[in-house]
Amino acid sequence: MKTNENDKKIEKAREKVNRAREAYDKATKELKALEDKQKLLKAEEILSAIEKSGKSFEEIFDFISA
Repeated sequence: MKTNENDKKIEKAREKVNRAREAYDKATKELKALEDKQKLLKAEEILSAIEKSGKSFEEIFDFISA
């Protein structure tokens, strides 16, 4: 009978791990999406600043490469 009790505990523990894994996967996807969005917004901001600067691509590239 102890084996049956232990089997139930193991199954509950597996279910708990699976729920935690699903929550982790969901949170990881959300984090990646937010980081990708942030990266895109920063790139758009940089592009806008470059366009407003009046500088050529070569001037800007030389400046940031120095």
